[in-house]
Amino acid sequence: MWQEEVDLLSVGLSRIVVKIEEYEKLGEGWTSLAKRGTELNETLLDIALRSDDEGKNFVHWYEKRERSVSISATPIEVASELKETLYPSVRACIMTSATLSSGGNFTYIQDRLGLGENTVFHQFGSPFDYAGRTLMYIPEPGFPEPTSPDYFPRVSERALDILRLSEGRALMLFTSFRGMNSMADFLVGKLDYPILVQGEASRSSLLQKFRQETDSVLLAVASFWEGVDVAGDSLSCVIIDKLPFEVPSDPVIQARIQRIQDEGGKPFFSFQVPRAILTLRQGVGRLMRSASDRGIIAIMDVRLFGKGYGRTFLKSMPPSPVTRNIRAIETFIR
Repeated sequence: MWQEEVDLLSVGLSRIVVKIEEYEKLGEGWTSLAKRGTELNETLLDIALRSDDEGKNFVHWYEKRERSVSISATPIEVASELKETLYPSVRACIMTSATLSSGGNFTYIQDRLGLGENTVFHQFGSPFDYAGRTLMYIPEPGFPEPTSPDYFPRVSERALDILRLSEGRALMLFTSFRGMNSMADFLVGKLDYPILVQGEASRSSLLQKFRQETDSVLLAVASFWEGVDVAGDSLSCVIIDKLPFEVPSDPVIQARIQRIQDEGGKPFFSFQVPRAILTLRQGVGRLMRSASDRGIIAIMDVRLFGKGYGRTFLKSMPPSPVTRNIRAIETFIR
């Protein structure tokens, strides 16, 4: 049945391409359309009918959107692909990023990218004065964990307290749209500062308003954890709702976790924790974008102190002084 449906779609694409080719003499635009149609057909057959040694190397999945359905084939691990196609073809390969290490070492990225034992790793300290110009706040002992039913009411009130102390000027990062929207609803009418929410306008428009309205508060998820470069007074506080563990229902994440389990490994510590650390480091890094910046980093997740793996997260954070007393934020700002 699947084979028949794919064949029907492929035939339809082929017929469309033939029709388009009749108009190629009218301009390059038609040639591009025909080429794109051929590429789509080839991709369809490659993904939908790929044998892939019974699915051992790729996870096949689909995503239903409002007006379309996309199908994908994602490699479960990229190390073998890089070993075959990239590393042998170059004399040297230099990989740089602000977030390659996890827990003070490169084990995760080395395994993920298939880097050999002769690979040379270098780690450099930040040029920014985190120790003198920032303060990291984590709630006090007894504050509810994210799985507690009391978590959202408490974290909402605490975030409101911090925003009042910082007089807005904050980027709030969430691990889900649900958390972001709930916080946005809670803050309405409680702050005298503009509240900007991802989805209400384009990314570029939101960032422009955030820069211009220097007392505003921007609530966001996903892509705003990285690539946001706002220097100066507009961003003097970063609030992160919880440790950014990926949703295990994602088919690609599921497949990679299953692969590690099949090989006798422990995916939580070797895969999920390192990936969450890299994402958290990206989010924390939104605060300091120039040497003159200063401000508060608030991570509203007591698991940093209550769980064993929390030490690994803390070890990966910049050298900011850590406080669990909200009064220290007021003192720091003053």
